[in-house]
Parts: sequence; structure tokens; C-alpha cells
Amino acid sequence: MAEAVVGLAIILVVTLLVLPVYFDYRRKAVDMTMRGVLHNAKKAMEAFYATHSSYQGATVEELRKNGLRAPGEIDLQILKSSPDEYEIRACAEGGSVPALRYESDQGSTIGDQAACRPAAPPAIDPPSPLP
Repeated sequence: MAEAVVGLAIILVVTLLVLPVYFDYRRKAVDMTMRGVLHNAKKAMEAFYATHSSYQGATVEELRKNGLRAPGEIDLQILKSSPDEYEIRACAEGGSVPALRYESDQGSTIGDQAACRPAAPPAIDPPSPLP
């Protein structure tokens, strides 16, 4: 009986040591995936600019035509597109921040704490018909 308790205690200690490391790796993997999507989106934006001489009018659908590939769990948004600059954001659950944003005028990727998509309003049940 004592051996089982000691064995269980060892398993518990190992689990408590390993889980934080595992979750840290998962957060970093999500962050790297968002960075990869932003990198690909930047290339697609440059391809869009090469054919239109402007970033204005770029959409995610247009970027997909220009070679953008993004996994389904990453939500890519074009926040701003003007003739000479743009701002894009990649959102995903489980990263160290809710989103990463790239601003072409700054040339840098930064963490974004803002919510990516507004939450849908709660569904309201229709009133029941009167008898």
C-alpha cells in the first residue's frame, strides 16, 4: 500500500513539473504560427501592391489569390490599407497574446491585447405563441 502511495506521489510531482512546460510550448507554438501567417500576409500584400500600385482595396480573399496560406485556426484581418501603408492582424486562441499586429509604416510586429472579433450577442428565444 505504501508503495502505491509513493508511486502516486511521484506521478503527481512529475505531472506538476511537466504541465507548465507543456502549456508554455503550446503558447509559443501558437505565437509562431501567428508570426508565420503575418509573414505570409506581408508577402501577399507586397504582391497585391505590385499589381495594383496601392495597398488600398486589399482583402483577405485577394491575398489568398496572391498566395496567402493561413491555417483555419488563425483569423487574419486587414485593419487598415491605404495607398502606401497597411496594418494586418493575426488572431488565435491560446497564444501569449490574443493577436499579433504588423504595421507596415513601423515595420514591426507587436502583441495586440484587443479582442479580435466582437462576441456575438446572446441569442434571444422568440416568444412562445399564444394558445
